[in-house]
Amino acid sequence: MSFDFLSHPDRPFHDGLAAGRFMIQTCLDCGKSWSPATGRCGACGETQLQWRAASGIGTLQRTIPLGDESAFGDDPDATRAIGAVRLAEGPTVSVRIAGPVPDVGALVAIEVLGGALIARAPSGV
Repeated sequence: MSFDFLSHPDRPFHDGLAAGRFMIQTCLDCGKSWSPATGRCGACGETQLQWRAASGIGTLQRTIPLGDESAFGDDPDATRAIGAVRLAEGPTVSVRIAGPVPDVGALVAIEVLGGALIARAPSGV
């Protein structure tokens, strides 16, 4: 069996990343958002769904450090950890964490960099 990426339900998510946008699927009936994509709302069962830009703000749920801080030098975009972030819209997504790794429970901002979701502590916080 082959994987047909062109018809995969997550294609708009990946196309968005390639274009520098972070997209999530949202139900037009109840307004619930989720990730990964499905063909039916997990909350109400509705099939009228839409892809929308995510807020990019969420709460860090867990992290896995990738090494000692000294290994990253001064590169602010170096992936220092991987983690899970619960978005303001509700779903939890996997991210790379760049810059100083925030504590679990901290507010983070997510951006698209190089086709990946990158989380970091919001500037000014």
